[in-house]
Amino acid sequence: MDIGLIFALLAAVSFSGHLVFVRKGVFQTGESFTAILITVFLGTLFFALLLIFSSGWDKLWTLSRYGLALLGIAGVLNLVVGRLLSYSSIRLLGANKATALVSTATFYPVIFGVLWLNETLTIYLGIGVVCIVGGVILISIRREAEVSKIRSGGVLIGLISALCIGMSSVLIKAALMEVDSPSTAVFISFMTASLAIGFLLFRKEQRAQLTQLRRSALIPLMIGGVFSAIGQLLRFSALNYSPVSIVTPLTSIAVLFVFFFSFLLNRNIEVFTWKVFIGMVAIVAGVFLLFQ
Repeated sequence: MDIGLIFALLAAVSFSGHLVFVRKGVFQTGESFTAILITVFLGTLFFALLLIFSSGWDKLWTLSRYGLALLGIAGVLNLVVGRLLSYSSIRLLGANKATALVSTATFYPVIFGVLWLNETLTIYLGIGVVCIVGGVILISIRREAEVSKIRSGGVLIGLISALCIGMSSVLIKAALMEVDSPSTAVFISFMTASLAIGFLLFRKEQRAQLTQLRRSALIPLMIGGVFSAIGQLLRFSALNYSPVSIVTPLTSIAVLFVFFFSFLLNRNIEVFTWKVFIGMVAIVAGVFLLFQ
C-alpha cells in the first residue's frame, strides 16, 4: 500500500478524535470561536517546536511567494473559515451528522485535482467517491422530529465548510509540489490561521467568550487540539505522497471512527439509527474502490 494512503487513514482516525472531543467542548460553551482559537493556537505552537528541532525550519525560507500564498489561503480556508463552520455545524447537529456533511468535501479535490493538477480520474475512483458521499448523505438524513434543527442552518453550514476544506486540500497539494516538507507546509498554514484569529480577538465579544470558558470545556477542547495537530500533519504528509483526489476521500472516512468514538464517549448527546450502518457500508465500499 502507498505510504500516502496509510498517512491518510491515520489522519482520518486522528480527525475523528478531534471532532468527538470538540463536540464535548462546544456542547458546553454554546459557541465555536473559543474552540477555533484553542485548537489552532495549540497546533501553531506544536509545529513551531517541531520545526525548531527538525530540518523543516531551513526549508521555510525556500518557499516562493506563490507557495506561501497557497499555504496561507489554505490555512485560512481550512483552519479558520472551514473549521468555524464545521464546529458550528457540530454544535447544532452533533458530531455524527456534521461530520457526514463535511465529508462531502470529497467532491472538490477530485474535480480540481483532475482539472488543475492533472491527476488521473478512473472509473473506480469516480464510483468510490459516489459511494462515500452517498454514504455520508444517507447518514445525515434526519427524522421529522429533528427538522427544526435542520432549519437552524446546521446542514447548510456543514456543506459550506466542506467546500472550504475540500478546496484547501487542492491548494496544499499544489504548494507541496514546491516544498517537500509537510511539517513546514502545515506550520505556515497554522501560522496564517493564528494571525487571522488574532485579529478577531480585537472584538470585545470574542475576548469575553474566553473569560467565560469553564475548565470542563477547556480540557476536551485541548485534547481535540492535539488530535487536530496530529491529524493535519498526517494529512499534509499524505498529500505529499499521494494524489489529492485519493487522499481526501480516504480522510473523509473519519465519519466511521467518529461514530465509534461518539458511541463510547458522547452516547447521550449523539444520534444513532439504522441508516448509520447502511451509510457506513457504502463508505467502506467506496474506500475499497479507491484502491483498485
